[in-house]
Amino acid sequence: MYKTAYLIYVGLSLAYLAFLIFNRRPWRTDLTLIVCIPFVGLIVALWASMPAKRSKEEMTDEERFAHLVYSGTDNGKNPRQVDIRQEINLVPLEEALYYSDVTTRRRMLLDLLKTEREARPDLLEAAVGNDDTETSHYAVSAVTELKRKLTLMLQKLAVRYEQSPGDPELLLSYADALKRFLDLGFLDRHTQSQYRHLQTEVLERLLETGKGDVSHYTDMIEAELQVGNGDRAEYWTGRFYEAYPGREEPYLAELKLRYELGQRERLLATLQALRAAPIRVTPDALGVIRFWLHNSE
Repeated sequence: MYKTAYLIYVGLSLAYLAFLIFNRRPWRTDLTLIVCIPFVGLIVALWASMPAKRSKEEMTDEERFAHLVYSGTDNGKNPRQVDIRQEINLVPLEEALYYSDVTTRRRMLLDLLKTEREARPDLLEAAVGNDDTETSHYAVSAVTELKRKLTLMLQKLAVRYEQSPGDPELLLSYADALKRFLDLGFLDRHTQSQYRHLQTEVLERLLETGKGDVSHYTDMIEAELQVGNGDRAEYWTGRFYEAYPGREEPYLAELKLRYELGQRERLLATLQALRAAPIRVTPDALGVIRFWLHNSE
């Protein structure tokens, strides 16, 4: 009788330890209890492994998140394994810059700068103007370093551009670098104007090669508007329709063009044309349509 009970105890203990090891959970303490306190040890180990029933109000944010993540399963079989601290750090930085404590702001900004290939310009701009001097210092340092890297890249591309102004691959790289540099901001008016004009030149060459895509047409129209060339922006809008007749992007680009030029009637005409066009619009485009319809009433 005792022998049978002991064999059952050993079998249950081995199964329990295997479960812990398979799920990568601590098991050495449980093994000690099971070996040193036969029968009772397994009961104690099971009891200790059960999570304490605490209300959500008593848990920290990290504990609540861990509980929710571990509770989730793939078809009820395996618990999802995630890096809890990394997931928590995905809280939008723009919110942390205004609502969190100073330590959290600094940590999140540093995490972003370490993990992102290139931090979003709008986030860096918000961080630069943050009331915490150290957070602002981190952001200024990041902007300075990023500007340095992009400037060096543009200098190298400029030399190659002078040698091969019609190389499509080079034009793609140059257009991308110019966009990133201009999107970064923190440029004086003269420098910004200089690079905008260069951007229109490079984009025009790229689009003429036929290697440009939707984003390059959008960038071209925006660049022409930025340098005050409304007529050229209209010209490229027409080219955009020709290149992508079945897409929503040309309509959205024209809506922005008409708004920037203050042409309300033509804006509404473009809006009606988009609504009547036999194309499937994305949720973003649908939001634009609703916005203008609401504001035109």
